[in-house]
Amino acid sequence: MPAPTHVASYIAVGTGDGGASDAGINSNTPTHTMSVTTAIGDRLVAWASMADNACTVATPTGGTGITWSVAAILNGTASFAGAYLWTATATTAETFTLSASKSGGSGTFMWAFGCERFSGASGFGGVASTSNASGAPTVNITTAKANSAIVVVDSDWNAGATTGFAWRTGAGAATSILTDQDTSTSSTLTCYVAYHADSGVAGTYAVGLTAPTGQKYSIAAVEVLPAVPTYLTDYDSGVTSTTTPHTASVTTAVGDVLVCTAGTGRNTGTLGTPTGGTSLTWTNKLAITATANQCALYIWTATATTAETFTCSIARSGTTESFAFNVCRFSNVVALGNTVSAQPGVNGAPSLSITTINTNSAIVVVNADFNAVDGTTRTWRAGAGTLTELFYTFQSGQLTLYCGVHQNAGAAGAQTVGLTAPTGQMYTIGAIEVAGLLVAQPIPRRPTQIVRQAVNRASTY
Repeated sequence: MPAPTHVASYIAVGTGDGGASDAGINSNTPTHTMSVTTAIGDRLVAWASMADNACTVATPTGGTGITWSVAAILNGTASFAGAYLWTATATTAETFTLSASKSGGSGTFMWAFGCERFSGASGFGGVASTSNASGAPTVNITTAKANSAIVVVDSDWNAGATTGFAWRTGAGAATSILTDQDTSTSSTLTCYVAYHADSGVAGTYAVGLTAPTGQKYSIAAVEVLPAVPTYLTDYDSGVTSTTTPHTASVTTAVGDVLVCTAGTGRNTGTLGTPTGGTSLTWTNKLAITATANQCALYIWTATATTAETFTCSIARSGTTESFAFNVCRFSNVVALGNTVSAQPGVNGAPSLSITTINTNSAIVVVNADFNAVDGTTRTWRAGAGTLTELFYTFQSGQLTLYCGVHQNAGAAGAQTVGLTAPTGQMYTIGAIEVAGLLVAQPIPRRPTQIVRQAVNRASTY
């Protein structure tokens, strides 16, 4: 599966601190602030490096509806530097001020503060931290999923020179975000921050630096999980009937992706676009309506922008044949892949080939049978992995409608979906891929940014 995408680094810049680079460490500043930009669903990792355990850093604040959780805090040992990691998920597309404050100890204690922004991520996994009085910093982190990103912060109380620094590469190549040494006062500190963009297969990895050695270090790391679509639940309109409209009560969280499938007993009636929900925009992905004496079939998708429960409604125009619909709800969806369909015009067992463009995608399948064969004894094809049935309804002489989801279709490539039984169906079948992140057609983005901003005093450079 694709790794999360590192979108930007934001660093509260220390100005005039007398250090080697003035890149990030700032003394005598009780509060660090920076401007952070997010899109809905972005995963954020905030970090801090503190010169001494006598001074602590509070949990960051800022952002609409953002709740920061502690991933790791190392500040309990005397004569050691502190290392901090917090995580959060953006619920709003916005630019806001992120701030953190220190307290306790001497006002001259050096510290640095920053934030990493990721898209295409589903959450956070493994966490590891440790302190050691001497050596090259290292900590073992066990990742929960393949292709995760890892953020690492290292604080050296000895404030050694950064010359010749080298990140460990067992978890893949490391991109250095900040390397800064400050020896301008008695409270000295060297800070290193980096991320591994793709740690490969799930397992245990040593992260940190191989040089410089001789550090008295505190090091912490957190895993950022790749986006894998998660089927949450589904909602249906109940037994097919000739009444119109049909309705279903649907619950969403911000960022959920909804896949609505529907079928009719004949092609002589037309189903309208679903309605309901706050600012929901439904996009039609499939509409098969042209063939006489066969079923009509539809697929729509929408992304929720509001956490709510609403009534989803679909109306039929034209003749009075039976119809029904289902709404399938997913989280951790970054993109939608291929949509395919088949209406062969012959009796048989429903079969459809869909080529997924991403590993570990979900596939939603809908099948409508014009012959209305009784499907009480039915078998779903399993070439795309185990299928979870969402909806089945049978009305003799009218319509048999099936809907299901393959929650994990495995490797990208051609997959056959449908049913092997019952046979004798005059079927219309459709399927859509629900992907964590498109591989063949990547989402355009700007190159990784590093945004550094002065804090509370004028720059001297």
